[in-house]
Amino acid sequence: MTTNRYRLGSSNSRSVGADMMRRVLLGLAMVLALPTAGAAQDGLEPTHPRGNIGDWFPMDIYPPEAKRKGEQGRVVAQLSVDKTGAAVACKIVESSGSASLDARTCELALANARFVPAKDASGRPVASTYTLPAVRWELQDSPPTKLTGPWRVGAKIKIDSAGKIVSCSEQRTGPAPADVQMCAVTREMPPEFGTFARGNSTAPMTELVVESSLGIDGTPAIPMTYEADGREAIMMMIIHVDVNTDGKVSNCRVEAQSGPPITNTCTNPPGPFLPIDKPSGVRVKLVMSRPTAQ
Repeated sequence: MTTNRYRLGSSNSRSVGADMMRRVLLGLAMVLALPTAGAAQDGLEPTHPRGNIGDWFPMDIYPPEAKRKGEQGRVVAQLSVDKTGAAVACKIVESSGSASLDARTCELALANARFVPAKDASGRPVASTYTLPAVRWELQDSPPTKLTGPWRVGAKIKIDSAGKIVSCSEQRTGPAPADVQMCAVTREMPPEFGTFARGNSTAPMTELVVESSLGIDGTPAIPMTYEADGREAIMMMIIHVDVNTDGKVSNCRVEAQSGPPITNTCTNPPGPFLPIDKPSGVRVKLVMSRPTAQ
């Protein structure tokens, strides 16, 4: 099946860990971008979204005309928000080059966007504008992949006092897909990522670990860094899916979620997989953690 996807990173492959990682981190990137996306003026408290922006753009609503033509692209749109918080107009700031994709972006934004209205210096709601984080429309085939595991990929990231990533090194355990590239994805995060990761730390350097793993029911799981004493998880997403013998996935459920309110990954679960000998359960984790004492 050919669908649209939001892309974070350079790979177009769709292995289970890489796909989940990109979607979750993209959701986090959108959340982190929110404080600077509203229109700020002197004496004006800017508008901000209600809920998660990613939910405004469902994965399965690709414009048919754009799909037939093989059109893809990145769209940046600015919304006019009235004093009730409703989006009343949409202007394309950066076009994808496709009229269909530009139009669908505005159509979905106007239909689904909800805002807390901006306020003037007296605290009264006023009209304002809001520039959406870029929406990337991509066509991508979803071929079955081989179900292998358990595996883990971790990235040890050092962040200086200014919130800048100064180094990143990866560790890989088990048959992890080659396209699960933690450092590459992390480098695509907005500047706010470093500040978010440091939290209230006053240390000259903070060490963040971002790790993704896949475990198969009945097989010992690979230990993860966030489980060690002296660490705190600042973002976590754990999902479980059932994989049938034909490789199709069912019964996706979120087992744990903490941190920023990113999109529910089960709206677009991992898979499909190549046929397997017997039904299996699969657990996928994506966690960011740092030392508790900094």
